[in-house]
Amino acid sequence: MGICLIYFLIYYIRIIRPKAGTTEWVGRRTTSPQLALFPEPFRMEKQDVLPVVLISLFFSVLAVYNIESAVAAPYFAMFYFAMPPIPLGEVLWLSAARINEIAFLDGRYLGALAGILMLVVMYIFIKNMFGRTSVAICGTLIFGFDFMRFVESRIGVIIPFGVLFTLMAFYFTYRFVTRPFRDSVLPLALSGIFFGLSVAVTWTAIFAGIGIFAILIYSLFMLKRHYKINELPGYGKRLAKTVLFSLLFFIVVPLIIYIFSHISQGQARGMTIAGGMLWDPEFYRLTFNRAREAIYWLTYHRWVSPYPSMWWRWIINTNPILYSYVETDGIVSAVASFGNPLVWWGGFLAIIVMAARVFMHRDNKALFILLGYLSVVVPWVFFTRGVHTLHYFPATLFLCLGLAHMFDVMHERSPVRRKRAKWIFTFGAAAVFVMFYPVISGFSMPEWYYGIVLRWLPTWPF
Repeated sequence: MGICLIYFLIYYIRIIRPKAGTTEWVGRRTTSPQLALFPEPFRMEKQDVLPVVLISLFFSVLAVYNIESAVAAPYFAMFYFAMPPIPLGEVLWLSAARINEIAFLDGRYLGALAGILMLVVMYIFIKNMFGRTSVAICGTLIFGFDFMRFVESRIGVIIPFGVLFTLMAFYFTYRFVTRPFRDSVLPLALSGIFFGLSVAVTWTAIFAGIGIFAILIYSLFMLKRHYKINELPGYGKRLAKTVLFSLLFFIVVPLIIYIFSHISQGQARGMTIAGGMLWDPEFYRLTFNRAREAIYWLTYHRWVSPYPSMWWRWIINTNPILYSYVETDGIVSAVASFGNPLVWWGGFLAIIVMAARVFMHRDNKALFILLGYLSVVVPWVFFTRGVHTLHYFPATLFLCLGLAHMFDVMHERSPVRRKRAKWIFTFGAAAVFVMFYPVISGFSMPEWYYGIVLRWLPTWPF
């Protein structure tokens, strides 16, 4: 696996180098690339409908097939339900407790739906960013074949909703920074709304806001440069509007969503909307007392999480979370949540490539991906408590976007006969998924299969 990834990286580096003596080769040595505005997004086309439908149907069947076997071990399931309630935004007056009840007791279909919606949004995101249907197909399939997306959407927890909303927040941020302001107020509003929903699901989504903020600041900086170079008027007005709407959509709206998400908490204490709950100071004391419980959130893993793992272990994929493990007469049934090695290891190589492209080629798309990845990973560097691998879930979004970026460059620069690299990588991710399917689905296999075929690293607990 490692050799294949190294070869993939070497191949990528080789094809992006211009041949000596060509116009591009001379240009790279006489001029330095300049930072620029984000390019306008590509549009979805009729030819994209069929791939989206087929991918959605395939992974829908895969998500619900034998879903009853994807049952988390009782102690870890209780870990989620015993946490301080951090409810899903109740825009439709639906509490997180009810979401959990529906998802867990009714076959976890709601979580499976979130997992499928992630794929649809990922396809649209990649197509908007790169404009190639084949790249969108490969990038989406790779995300679909990641173990963690598959497992977490089947076991009846609300984490997939948080990741889905985070993905949508970044997607609409991309739409905002790539369109004229008059055409992008709605994407900015939707980005803020989904950011608010993601924070209502889990406090860790606040970290994604750091990345969105950085992207907005960068876009404003480049816009100022554009106005200055082209001697265009009106930048101050554009800046004021952007700041004003950002404050509205990323502070006021998320705060409202957070307050609404506690309506069921007030109802449990006898309050009603008709009875003036939304104007009752006691309701707001209840709401903001929940925010203080974030202090508890900072320490709960020290005594609850059975599989603690520091941030650097996520990158090398050394600490899966074993939800269940049952052995009977040499036959094992297990459910573990971790990353597809090809996707996680290859994706991290892609993130390194994104950093190189930012500094060497001033690539704005690579910068967007890099800022997104860093925003959901770097904050965890400062946590000394026992965090676990699930906190890397949002980062997998950017691993797949980074791989899609590499596929796009290889497609553009490779000879026609060599445009197979992305398909080979995608097939490899699918093959690894099939190989590890028993340990991510609860499918029973002989013990020797786990010990000999699947235990690639000694720290994997199956």
